[in-house]
This record gives sequence, C-alpha cells and structure tokens, in this order.
Amino acid sequence: MIAWRGYGLIGMLLPLVAAGIASLIAGGMGSSTFTHAFRALLLAEVAVWLMGKRLNGDAVFDEAPHHFMGFRLQYAAVMYVELIAVYAVLG
Repeated sequence: MIAWRGYGLIGMLLPLVAAGIASLIAGGMGSSTFTHAFRALLLAEVAVWLMGKRLNGDAVFDEAPHHFMGFRLQYAAVMYVELIAVYAVLG
C-alpha cells in the first residue's frame, strides 16, 4: 500500500516521470537511455529535496505536513539514490 500526506506523492512521481521522459528522448536520439535517465533522476531528486525542505520547513518528524511512505518529502528522494546505488553495484 502506498501512503502519503500532503504533497508527498510528488516524492515518487516526479523522479519517475523525469527518468521516463529522459529515456524516451534519449531512445529517440539513439544514445544510452540509462545515462540520460540517471541524470534526470538525480536532477529530480534534488528538486524533490529542495521542495520538501521548503514545504516542511523545520517541522518535527511526526508533524511534517508532507510525507511519502512514512518519510518526510525531502527524504523520499534518498530512496531513489539508494536504489540506483544498488542497481549500479549489482547490475
């Protein structure tokens, strides 16, 4: 089950949409789709981090208004960094 509060869903959707669009564009150009998707994912993660810091401010963890899967919005981007690291090591 996916759970979010406030704008928390952006923490999942924005990086996935950015990586998907970059892959489609890179695939049409005939270049490496993984490289472009990785770069787009990193940029989207930075955007989510900054958005989460601005929206949640200095709220205590349980009182932060924007969550995704129990994590504050700014920490939701860290999940993608970890998944990319695991994929890079194992893949």
